[in-house]
Amino acid sequence: MKKTSIYIEPEVDLALARRAVAEGTTKAQLIRAALRDARERLAARQAARRRGVRRSRRPRGTRRRASRRVGLRQAVIVVDTSAILAFMNAADEHHEFVRIWLEDENDDLMTTPLIIAEVDHLVAARGGRAAQRALHADLVAGAYGIDWWPSAITTAVRVAEQYADNGLGLADASLVALAERRATVDIATLDERHFRAIRPLAAGDAFRLLPLDR
Repeated sequence: MKKTSIYIEPEVDLALARRAVAEGTTKAQLIRAALRDARERLAARQAARRRGVRRSRRPRGTRRRASRRVGLRQAVIVVDTSAILAFMNAADEHHEFVRIWLEDENDDLMTTPLIIAEVDHLVAARGGRAAQRALHADLVAGAYGIDWWPSAITTAVRVAEQYADNGLGLADASLVALAERRATVDIATLDERHFRAIRPLAAGDAFRLLPLDR
């Protein structure tokens, strides 16, 4: 193994010494562990790039148009799993289609905890830990508003049961409930099979599927 000398600031060296004593190890072992962790993170980022994984958050320019308002309410778009996955995965056949639309979209993006749980599972399974970390960072940064309320599960179950013959699950049904709560018919999704067949609960005869129905 090749030996390398590194310079450490005195205050950092002191902190390392204290941590080494507290953990019953040596400064050299702590440094090696930190370098090993850095190499693993770099390898994960490189692997993510090869798989085509990207961050899901929209770029936040300093000069963006204001969001639409409907009455006194700010317009929102309800977001499905399929739209998030397509945007995050550069290898997805719909990636560019979704990316171009989403990066120019100004309305707030809202979803439910059921969708987030589904996305988290699928991103980890398909993109690995690096992709999952990117998703988590986006969620913490507020890329998607997440809404849940006391009657949400009751409404979602009712919708899922109503469209059971169409194979609608609770996650998708929760978006129908959210759309009613937020007074919108706009859903960001590539799942035409389910959402073309569902009638909105509040108003309108059909959902507007974005970016398909632009």
